[in-house]
Amino acid sequence: MERSIAQVPSHAAAVGFFDKKGITDLISSLRHGGSRRETGFFFVEGVKMVREALASGAPVEAVVLCPELLLEYDLLGSPPKDLGPVTVEVGRRRYENAARHFAVKQSPQGIGALIRQTWASIDRHVPPVSGIMVALCSVQDAGNVGTILRTCDAVGAVTVFIVGSTADPYGPVAVKASLGAIFGVTPVRTDVSGLARFVSRVRATVVGTSPWAGLSYREAEYKRPVILMLGNEAQGLGDEELGICRQQVSIPMVGRRDSLNVGVAGGIVLYEIFARGSVSWEGVRDVITGQHRGSSGREESGADEV
Repeated sequence: MERSIAQVPSHAAAVGFFDKKGITDLISSLRHGGSRRETGFFFVEGVKMVREALASGAPVEAVVLCPELLLEYDLLGSPPKDLGPVTVEVGRRRYENAARHFAVKQSPQGIGALIRQTWASIDRHVPPVSGIMVALCSVQDAGNVGTILRTCDAVGAVTVFIVGSTADPYGPVAVKASLGAIFGVTPVRTDVSGLARFVSRVRATVVGTSPWAGLSYREAEYKRPVILMLGNEAQGLGDEELGICRQQVSIPMVGRRDSLNVGVAGGIVLYEIFARGSVSWEGVRDVITGQHRGSSGREESGADEV
């Protein structure tokens, strides 16, 4: 009887239990949240994404190649035998059927990576060097989640709290939208009460966004460590979430719409926080290059289904 990937304890040996059909069946299943949660894996496709994964030190379990599609191995800067702990070659049809859901471009490029998810435990987590963190509270559009991850990576906000029904940051839509930023942030899964305990423990300033807030985001105080709390696309932040905010801020608008896309709003406020801080570009660079996956409380786990 063929073994489930979740039953195989070691990363390198795991893929060895699979033939080419087995590995592609696993990859295809990872487009579903249930499979990602059960196995603890996610998949990325394309030269740039695989290169980002390897360079960041992400826990790559296997690199999957389709030689018929991938014609120039040197684009990765390393020969195929050095791509990871395990390299599996599969045929074009099988690879395209499995990887098409994960391709950043229109068609798969012929190289992908099976990677173990990395989550941090909130009970042992400490604020990042930049002092900037983000809490996504029931942000349900996976594309928005990925876009926000890109901005978080850009400003050194490497801690991202995944609260409530927020879309899975390891799902294919979020990963593609992040364009590799998933390898530069530390997801922390929690609920509002767990986040409140963390805020109390580290004495963080929590700033929530709301189109009805009377305080402009440019007038707010962002004492670090600071958590920017972003809410659901339709409903915004709920009462329980607003209850732990020290300040609520809005973004002034003169058009007919009363709110911005959550990814856009998050980017505007994050760069205001970034501009206010004393952390230099060199300091942010140290955060990004030295703390890709966080320095404390890391654990391996599956992710909630989108």
